[in-house]
Amino acid sequence: MSKVVKNKLYVFNETHKECEICGKSAELRPYGPNGANVCFECGMKDEKTTIQMFEKRIKNVDTMVIVNK
Repeated sequence: MSKVVKNKLYVFNETHKECEICGKSAELRPYGPNGANVCFECGMKDEKTTIQMFEKRIKNVDTMVIVNK
């Protein structure tokens, strides 16, 4: 999971869930079309959308915090 709070992006480890595109069990990110939660492989199949969604997510972010639990 990742979330933006003010100007910080927090990225957390996640349990594996089902990719909204291929159905594979994997760690997901919300960078698919319309914010779909996708696995790495599906994200790389449409790099343009993945990059656009990531850039949209970090538009006002100036700090990234990686949280390992």
